[in-house]
Amino acid sequence: IIGISAMYYSTTRLAQVALALGINIHTIFELETTHLYRPF
Repeated sequence: IIGISAMYYSTTRLAQVALALGINIHTIFELETTHLYRPF
């Protein structure tokens, strides 16, 4: 039971980290593209 809960926790934690990284990369990419294509 301890192993299952630990595995579930690590998987959930990994998913949260991957989601946060994906959001950060997406935000940075959006900022970069809007900065590049912003009309001056």
